[in-house]
Amino acid sequence: MEPLTPLLTPYRMGEFNLAHRVVLAPLTRCRSYGNVPQPHNVLYYAQRAAEGGLLIAEANAVSETARGYPNVPGLWSQEQVEAWKTVVDAVHAKGGVFFCQIWHTGRVSPTEFQPNGGAPISSTDKQVKPAVSHDGTVLEFAAPRRLETEEIPHVVNDFRIAARNAIKAGFDGVEIHAANGYLIDQFMKDGVNDRTDEYGGSLENRCRFAAEVIAAVADEVGPSRVGVRLSPFADYVDCIDSDPEALALHVIRIMNGLGVLYCHVIEPRMCVNENDGRLIIPHRLMPFREAFDGTFMVNGGYDREEGDKAVGNGYADLIAYGRLFLANPDLPERFRKNAALNKSCSTRRRPPARDAGFVRASTAGKRCAYLAWLRATERHGNLCCHLLSLSLPRLCRRTQLTIYDTLSALQIMEASNGSTMPAHAFGDYQSHIDSSLNNNDGFSTPKRKTSTPICCSTFVPECDDELKPVVGMTFDDVESVETFYKSYAHHAGFGIRNGQRRLVDDVVIWKRFLCARQGYKSEKGTNTTHPLNTGKRTVDPSKKK
Repeated sequence: MEPLTPLLTPYRMGEFNLAHRVVLAPLTRCRSYGNVPQPHNVLYYAQRAAEGGLLIAEANAVSETARGYPNVPGLWSQEQVEAWKTVVDAVHAKGGVFFCQIWHTGRVSPTEFQPNGGAPISSTDKQVKPAVSHDGTVLEFAAPRRLETEEIPHVVNDFRIAARNAIKAGFDGVEIHAANGYLIDQFMKDGVNDRTDEYGGSLENRCRFAAEVIAAVADEVGPSRVGVRLSPFADYVDCIDSDPEALALHVIRIMNGLGVLYCHVIEPRMCVNENDGRLIIPHRLMPFREAFDGTFMVNGGYDREEGDKAVGNGYADLIAYGRLFLANPDLPERFRKNAALNKSCSTRRRPPARDAGFVRASTAGKRCAYLAWLRATERHGNLCCHLLSLSLPRLCRRTQLTIYDTLSALQIMEASNGSTMPAHAFGDYQSHIDSSLNNNDGFSTPKRKTSTPICCSTFVPECDDELKPVVGMTFDDVESVETFYKSYAHHAGFGIRNGQRRLVDDVVIWKRFLCARQGYKSEKGTNTTHPLNTGKRTVDPSKKK
């Protein structure tokens, strides 16, 4: 057996035994509708969980005023706590260690996310300059309201309550987001903080708010369950400091005094190597590494090679991966096998469609072929669902993963809430990853004998005599799969409209399929909100295989 590379060696972080040094970085996903985690959140984190792996959940707003983006989760209500419990249970069931990041976005928050449309709060009343987003649109920021001195303890208490709720939800610990130009960063950096009270002016005063938040959270949940994320060199949303090294070292001294578990620092802005196109990592964090007493975690453009170097030479204990982990749910295993990595894309980071690209369907060495009629969503009178088929290498034919496993998260969430949740597309059907099928790959239908591989809200036929012979059968090419699944759709009483098949990372994705039960047709034969005939559809024998 080959010796483990530094990145894959075990590590003890306080009371937590980690199997390797690869960490899921906190990634804002904007898919927690109503600021409450959804069934797809369960799948998203469960996909990335493994025995002894550390995951850091996306940032959770500590209060209603803390929200800065649409559909971000929060931890200020009991409803949110209960919803997170299901997600946490799924991660723990796979042996993962799960921390929750908490934040307040401060002046970055639009007025539409503020109670009664009020101004966002900050250390200052200076407005963020307009900025160009990743999609080319110009972002305008509202003028913030400077917090009164007597208001600040209330915001500190919001962090305390959110941390308490995170532990109630079952998280193993809490990461305080003190980076990237959000509220705590707005207090710490002199490019923003222009206060003249005890929270402004000197370095000690500017870090007072951060110190109070860290102390409150550590007091609430215990310092051995607390991490802090910093970005001293960043200039996001006009949040800069004249002496970032001195700033970070001062905060680290505060953290050391409180016995904080880990320090998570983001590398300075990177540039691209013109020769090979790889990011050049500045590696300017060693003074912070040497100053901090606990576990030191770094983030920012790392790949496997750079991660190995950082751990091997003592530059860091842990490496947090964002985009790579987003595109590769089984990233540690791919590193272990030296397997090819999916490329990251903006659609998956923050996709424009409601659920496009949220949950990755493909994992190295563990793909399963199944047909998934995701729960039909009744929207404007139309029953529609996405048709998704996945390929399976013959090597992994015995894998038990099926659509029933996928939908189990939905069922768990519904049971815990006592109501039916909205359906969501679990397939990454807007992926832009380019790949081709391996010649040794084959396709197979699910091997469940009790029912067809069809799951819809009100129409789940049992596996009859006609379908039993083909359950578990294999295919030699994509065209056979397409033909077979079309026949399944018609057998179930659904018509297929506007189909488009793509090959994406060894996965056959059916893009934007609509299944419309007869009875929802317009005069032109297209989907509409006018029910004309609700009778049972007659199966066309010519459509069967």
